[in-house]
Amino acid sequence: FSSRRRHTRYISVTGVQTCALPISGTPEVKARVFTAEADQIEELRFTNAKGETSRVEKANGEWKLVEPEATEADQGQVSNVASSLATLEISRVVEEAPTDLGLYGLRAPKADVAFRLKGQKDLRHLFIGDETSTGGDMYAKVADAPRGFLIAAYLGNTFNRSAFDLRDKSVMRFEPDKVDTITITRGASTLQLHKTQGEWRLTKPYAARADFAASSAILTNLSSAQMQKIVAPTVEDPGRYGFDKPRTTVELTGGRNTSTLIIGSKGEEGTFARNTSRPLAFTVLDTLPTDLEKG
Repeated sequence: FSSRRRHTRYISVTGVQTCALPISGTPEVKARVFTAEADQIEELRFTNAKGETSRVEKANGEWKLVEPEATEADQGQVSNVASSLATLEISRVVEEAPTDLGLYGLRAPKADVAFRLKGQKDLRHLFIGDETSTGGDMYAKVADAPRGFLIAAYLGNTFNRSAFDLRDKSVMRFEPDKVDTITITRGASTLQLHKTQGEWRLTKPYAARADFAASSAILTNLSSAQMQKIVAPTVEDPGRYGFDKPRTTVELTGGRNTSTLIIGSKGEEGTFARNTSRPLAFTVLDTLPTDLEKG
């Protein structure tokens, strides 16, 4: 077939009405929902399927969670939302002016994600409704236009975000290259490693040369560890989580800075832990304390 002309191929199947399928050498170009660039988005607001609301803002090139609490944001997660909004495509227009939004789950949207561009005051809203019967797409519309259309269903999770999804879930924030002392306490037992001139040495319970890979793995595991769930915004009863008699306490020291992680008892949804620089209690995967309890 010539790529310059549009052709129609007719297919006849026994017992099935003859159908015509347009064949084209040029892929269909889908229209974008918004005219926006991801790097120009400086505020995002979310109302998820549970009715929870949250807001993030960009300050000095970094995203910050502003509501429902002020804290660090997960840069990757938020940037992914901004990029997805800027490149969002219409899979198909359902109705130019639907008379009953309830048919598509858009009278009371399952999710509402809004954004504001740099230098602008108004927010632009994307409303997300039900999935189609095949599950491949979701109904959607923008606030300032009547048209109903379809977007890819996998984007539902991208836009249906909670405050926990958006926040920075790092268990400990530190620069591994600047850590020179690792102290791990388990009951009456203390293991301490100290780095001098790029080499790790064991200083407690006795002095010896340390395995560099095993020592560095401790920092790797801690830097990549993520909160699984926040169980309390503040720790009012340390004994409830085993923080009064910690299973393990980890201290990372770099110069005059020290960061401390306390690992408590095991709960139904993971192991309780807290970073002493924050008031909240959270859970971590059970593998984290196991990795830290090497002899």
